[in-house]
Amino acid sequence: MRKWDSCFLAGLILIGVSSLAVYIRIQTVSILGDDLFLGTDSYRFAKRARMILKEGKLPPHDPTAWLPQGRDLTDICSPFSLEYLLAYACRIFSAFNPKISLHSVIVYYPVVTFVMILILSFLICIKLFGLSYGVLSLMLLSLCPGILDRTVAGFSDRDALVLFLAMLSYTFYIFSFYHSDFRRRIFLLSSGIVMGILGLIWKGAGIFIIIPVMFNLVRWGINGWGWDDFKLYLWWVIPMEVILTVATNRYRHDLLAGYSSVTILFPFLPLLLASYHSSIAYILRSRFKRRVYRIGVIAGISLITVILILTLWEKIEMIGQNTLENFFYPFGLSRHFLLVAELQPSTTLTWFQSFSFFFLLFVCGLMLITHRICHTLGLNPWLVGGAVLFLIGSVLYVRLPFGRIILNPIAAEALYIGSLSLMLLILIVVSIQRRIKRVGLWLEPKEQGMFLLALWSIEMLCLTRSANRFMIFLTPPVIFIGSYPIYELYRKAVRTEDLQVFLSLALTVVLWQLSVLNIVNSLLVILPLMFLPVGFSCFRFFRRTQAAVIWKMTHMVSGLLLIGALGGFLSIPNERIGTGWTYLSWERARSARPVLKKEWRDALYWARDNLPKNAIIAAWWIYGSQINWLSGKGTVVDEDTLSEYRIHLLARHLFCGQSFEEALQILKTYGVTHLAVSKWELRNQDLLSFLGSDSEYDRLSPLVNLKETDRIYTGEKVIVKLKPMVRSIHGSGLKLDKLKEMLERRQEVEFAVVEFYRRDNSVINGFIKFKEYEKSLPVRIWYEGKPIESGGNFAPGLIYLKKEDGIWAGAFLPKLLAESTIVRLFLLGEGSRYFKLVYENPAVKIWEVKYPDDIPTEERYLNLKFPEGELYKSWKLKGL
Repeated sequence: MRKWDSCFLAGLILIGVSSLAVYIRIQTVSILGDDLFLGTDSYRFAKRARMILKEGKLPPHDPTAWLPQGRDLTDICSPFSLEYLLAYACRIFSAFNPKISLHSVIVYYPVVTFVMILILSFLICIKLFGLSYGVLSLMLLSLCPGILDRTVAGFSDRDALVLFLAMLSYTFYIFSFYHSDFRRRIFLLSSGIVMGILGLIWKGAGIFIIIPVMFNLVRWGINGWGWDDFKLYLWWVIPMEVILTVATNRYRHDLLAGYSSVTILFPFLPLLLASYHSSIAYILRSRFKRRVYRIGVIAGISLITVILILTLWEKIEMIGQNTLENFFYPFGLSRHFLLVAELQPSTTLTWFQSFSFFFLLFVCGLMLITHRICHTLGLNPWLVGGAVLFLIGSVLYVRLPFGRIILNPIAAEALYIGSLSLMLLILIVVSIQRRIKRVGLWLEPKEQGMFLLALWSIEMLCLTRSANRFMIFLTPPVIFIGSYPIYELYRKAVRTEDLQVFLSLALTVVLWQLSVLNIVNSLLVILPLMFLPVGFSCFRFFRRTQAAVIWKMTHMVSGLLLIGALGGFLSIPNERIGTGWTYLSWERARSARPVLKKEWRDALYWARDNLPKNAIIAAWWIYGSQINWLSGKGTVVDEDTLSEYRIHLLARHLFCGQSFEEALQILKTYGVTHLAVSKWELRNQDLLSFLGSDSEYDRLSPLVNLKETDRIYTGEKVIVKLKPMVRSIHGSGLKLDKLKEMLERRQEVEFAVVEFYRRDNSVINGFIKFKEYEKSLPVRIWYEGKPIESGGNFAPGLIYLKKEDGIWAGAFLPKLLAESTIVRLFLLGEGSRYFKLVYENPAVKIWEVKYPDDIPTEERYLNLKFPEGELYKSWKLKGL
């Protein structure tokens, strides 16, 4: 088959797969209108991009966020930030078509970026494995549900751009394996520059920088470095470090905290170790011949090293602690992060929805790659492969239900840390054995690329253990490595690598996916099969002996069955086994909805048209940038995680405040003119009490949901029994157990059931039946917007009742929650003296705030960072 025929078929497949991926991802465009997005952070990027378009650059100060001071933007004023890229793209495209708006550019940016990710994936797989392998991985990656959520139209976060830049850097890095001298230096230089730009866009770039660093550390540990290796590594690391330290000041402020230590300091570790090792080897080899001199030199160098380590031990310990905290909990650990959905540990359901049983193919591919690399390097494949498999098993331990059997979260942590230590120890042992045997071989370019992909997958596997959002970064290496056993099976089945046959079958699979979504007629699926007779060379085929024909037919049928199974896996949906990626991705894209509910949108549109231009609205942190974008009004807090202290203050003194005076004091300090609250904050008052508690968790209180379990009819009286269901605070391991213990200790009323009866629609009496003794007390009830009280001594707290579709339900609010400011305002309708209701819909209310003259302000409320002390330690969950 001629080369241009293969390229033509591959081009058709690339166009078809890209079109399919784009079609699936634009299903959300119709629901976004002219100003909505799917993600929360998208509103913040859109607001800043609009500021750039108006003023020509991003101002150093945002006058609409974190009021009254305003948000300092000097740490993100890089021209490579996402805000600048979106604004520049809008300006360029609008020059050709004035109808293109900033909103359209932001909505379609993830889709365009994903197409470029597909192209880079295609190039990587072609370079490493060939054209047919690139086609196979391209089909799987474009349809995998695990990468859909953050690349769909409207989810305009940084993640898609971050993944594209990381893959571009890795593409240059892998291409450098196949060249030498000048061209290799150019590829390494390009990889370092792109990685530096990635660091300007996202502060968490260290998770991608660490992969080439680990690659070079393993290479140095196993094979050693020469002077050429030292210089080549400098070609990659120097441009990256120069960009990160000169072009921005975000890493220079504190090199020992957060991601700065991984991003700036860790890349120099291979240089330090290689220089240290080479210096000792040079001294011992060339300067000192006698053994006593060698011992003296070694002792002197060791003593100096120990003294240096002890002198800098506090800083080394700080770097190690920050690195480990960011490795096990990628965005740091705090009360706030425990409640963010995308930062929750991956669950079995999330894992299954992302990859289904394709993950087993990934594990098989990783084992095959490990065996191949060990065979080339002369290592023991059983030891190394067992360590890798043990690590994967320990990561999956927290997702699969095995942990429910042991019920010991410490065991999961010990297993995870122990597996990492064991893998490192085995690598050190086999490296020493290899040095003793004086094996000097290193990997071929293809195997080096496979090794880099393996490191990428293992690191991201560990990170997704702690945060769901890293699933997008894990998906490409899982697809690349999981395609390896499929490709090897196909090669073994057909005993040939006839590109025309494979590409014809692949094009059939692609058209099959298009027909599943009714994009093309199902009859077109059979068109690529016309290339099969040519590919199998029928004339030469039937001239062979009968035995050869039968043998060839067996391989043909095996290959067809394998490709048919792949097409069925992508096309036939089955929720139980996770097949039908095409349909599942399409349905997930169609079911996506804007993060901002319709009631909130109506409220913000009203605020835009009716409130003064300089109005400042206080609301929960997640609505900050949405208020800025849709209403144009100022806010005191937003979804930027740098304002955690202000989130704590608002949760404590406003949403969980125990008096109106307490709430008015913090609102006056921030200059708030209006307050906006929705029913969703009311439903999550227990979570807000967790964020608003002090170091002793003084305001931590559970919200007890009530569900009807029984109904008894006795004459005129109908007795309804409701079973309490205490919702636990998000978290994991020992920390969750500790929080559950606190919840139980601080629950004012412990009861088994709530009983209430009604004689007619207007008379409702409720009683709480206690656990410890047979006694029932009446409780305050709130039903259909009105309080219903019975005589006698009330149990503390109140019950909110509702009836939907004939089923009774509700919630029990303990005393701390029942007396909080938001419950009294939103549910009980109190506070009209200070809060004038100016807007109301079924889910959102807006009040105008009126301050009495004697309400003071509090200077400490203006701080953005936690003061050092017990409160900061408890917020970071240290000691739990």
